[in-house]
Amino acid sequence: MNNSAFANPHGLDSDELYSTPYDIALLGRALISDLPNIYSLYSERSFTYNDITQRNRNGLLGDRSLNVDGMKTGYTSGAGYSLASSATEGDMRLISVVMGSSSTKSREAESKQLLNYGFRFFETVSPHKQGDELLQETIWMGNADTISLGTAEDSYVTVSRNDAKNLKATVSLNGELMAPIKKGDVVGKIFYQVDSTDVAEVPLVALESVDEGGLFTRLVDYIKMFFMSLFK
Repeated sequence: MNNSAFANPHGLDSDELYSTPYDIALLGRALISDLPNIYSLYSERSFTYNDITQRNRNGLLGDRSLNVDGMKTGYTSGAGYSLASSATEGDMRLISVVMGSSSTKSREAESKQLLNYGFRFFETVSPHKQGDELLQETIWMGNADTISLGTAEDSYVTVSRNDAKNLKATVSLNGELMAPIKKGDVVGKIFYQVDSTDVAEVPLVALESVDEGGLFTRLVDYIKMFFMSLFK
């Protein structure tokens, strides 16, 4: 979130308070993925405390054409009517953020239009499954010559339906792999690309552990690395 500043806890108008739809979408994504128990509260249609019932102002929760389960409405005289919403269709989840609408009905209609567009023209694919080996990479100073690398969990990428078949993956290591390395250690990144443009990235992890090798093995690897460095 590079284009937001929160000057107060309540969100009322302030010259020092601002954000963007993209930043709010990032915040919503973090809420959904990192705090699912908290996010579930946003689907509640009403809440009663001390004999006072407050109704959820997100009108899309009752829309039968969309499986909306959140997220947050907002209004100030300066910002207008805003709505961050999220919906699912099968295994696919989309987030929509609308700011500066003229009314509650307008923000709901615009959000619904965005979500419907997304579900119609985009799809979520899973290019790699948890535990699938992407590559074997050289590891130094270990009791093995190579180590298996992949993803710690299923990877998901949302792309336009026309681009799904063109999705490619490239790998970037954090540096030379040096033992010991434990299973699950992050050693780099996997970049998913369409037409050479990054559309998503996930951590690249070790799928197995490699312990430190013996003294002779480490000495041989040290010599190899020394001579390799002379030609870089």
